[in-house]
Amino acid sequence: MPYRLRKLRDAGTEADVVAAWYEERKPGLGFGFLDQIDRTVEIIGQNPFRYGVRFGDVRRAPVRGFRSYGIYYFVQGEEVIIISVFSDRRDPQSLRERRQQVV
Repeated sequence: MPYRLRKLRDAGTEADVVAAWYEERKPGLGFGFLDQIDRTVEIIGQNPFRYGVRFGDVRRAPVRGFRSYGIYYFVQGEEVIIISVFSDRRDPQSLRERRQQVV
């Protein structure tokens, strides 16, 4: 059973910013990043429990080919809420704060 997906606006913005950064460094890489984001989101929608919990109820799905990036999300009923496209090199406190803002 596929789950409904909801992506917070900030998560979409983060993905676009990262893609632009990659695209500046190597043409085509930013689009490759966004393709991998889309593929990972599709997998999450099909089986959100495939990936492990990082903290509380928030899970991390790795972005293939971009090791330090993950899609952070949680499951609420039949809905998957994506809170961030996040680099593991950043301070995770902002993830915790963002999760607390979503009821």
